[in-house]
Amino acid sequence: MKRTAFAAIALTANIAVGATSITVDGYGADRESAKRDAFRTAIENVCGTTVLSDREHFNSRTTHNKVITYSACRVDNYTILEEGDGKITMRVNVTRNNISQRLLASENKFRTPPNIKSQLNTSKEENNTGDELIDSVFRDYPYRAYNVKSDPHIVKDPYRNTYLEVPFTITWNYNFIKSMIDTFATFDNKGPGVIKISAKNPDAFLIGHSDTFHIDDLYRLSHIKSKFVLQNEMRLRIKARDNTGRTVLNICYSPEYRAGGIFFSVGVRNNLTIFGNDRYTDTLRIKLTFPADVIYDTYVDVVPDRDCKL
Repeated sequence: MKRTAFAAIALTANIAVGATSITVDGYGADRESAKRDAFRTAIENVCGTTVLSDREHFNSRTTHNKVITYSACRVDNYTILEEGDGKITMRVNVTRNNISQRLLASENKFRTPPNIKSQLNTSKEENNTGDELIDSVFRDYPYRAYNVKSDPHIVKDPYRNTYLEVPFTITWNYNFIKSMIDTFATFDNKGPGVIKISAKNPDAFLIGHSDTFHIDDLYRLSHIKSKFVLQNEMRLRIKARDNTGRTVLNICYSPEYRAGGIFFSVGVRNNLTIFGNDRYTDTLRIKLTFPADVIYDTYVDVVPDRDCKL
């Protein structure tokens, strides 16, 4: 019962301060769908939206195609001004969604009035689409998150052992850094979670810049941090094929992580730090157990740890 009272107090305070009132039209096959359309229109007009096209192609065929729209706002309350024939006109109060977790925690604890239900529904939609936005951006991690330069070649030691020597350098892909900055800026507010990104555009002569974002949804921050670790950890994969296309060598290498992390750090609670200017250089020597002239081509790329266990 205390939890219910707390939620009601929070609602009253937030409606009184910082809400923007706007009159909008909504359209739909029924009253509820028309209301939802009006809510979306109000949110887009007050706070704007982030639109991400998440598309993937394989062998000239689209295998994944989704457009995600996200806004860090919610409906406080509304008044229906006019309705009929698939159209509804409403006066809607919109504000940034900084207390959605408190509202959601109490949803099933008491009978929710209609205006509070509109808050709960838009808060849920914000949570779901926000997580979808993160998932879509990190579908490319670590595949397109890093640049790899390498020059594989064959060498022999004095004992006639044959090795595939692979000197390499790994750096962040600045385009992926920018996509993270744009995504995290969508969630930036006065929360206790902190994301820091230091990076320099390699094509610019500037010193570089550092961005800091504060996240109020610590579950979301944990979700973001999970994209970098465990089965998603970055690995360097070296593959070699013969002239028939058959794979004759397929190994993964785990770069050594220095204290505090390389490329990123997730070790500090409620913090994520991206070292966008990091560079990792090393040379691998892989002893061959088959004749070197079998190798027709080699390639080196970055993959998640889960791909190394297939």
